[in-house]
Amino acid sequence: MPCSAWAGDKPVAHRTSAPGATAKATAPVRTRTLTDGSNAEIYELGAQRYRAKVVSRGSVLATLKTKGHDAGLDANGVYIVLSSGVISSHS
Repeated sequence: MPCSAWAGDKPVAHRTSAPGATAKATAPVRTRTLTDGSNAEIYELGAQRYRAKVVSRGSVLATLKTKGHDAGLDANGVYIVLSSGVISSHS
């Protein structure tokens, strides 16, 4: 880890993220029911970064990730789009 400061005679490591911050969120910030009855669990990973897990009957069917742009998929005729942490679906 690069050293950017000194405390007395010892180097202090430069922190690039908040203490305890991780790339994986532990709990969804919201959930939504999609048009086919499955659920989307939406996680906020950071600034303009989101992950949505599409879950049906306890199984993860798909995962969408965004990083400053939209993500979408065609899941057997159900179109799902994740945009800025908001998910939408239609048949």
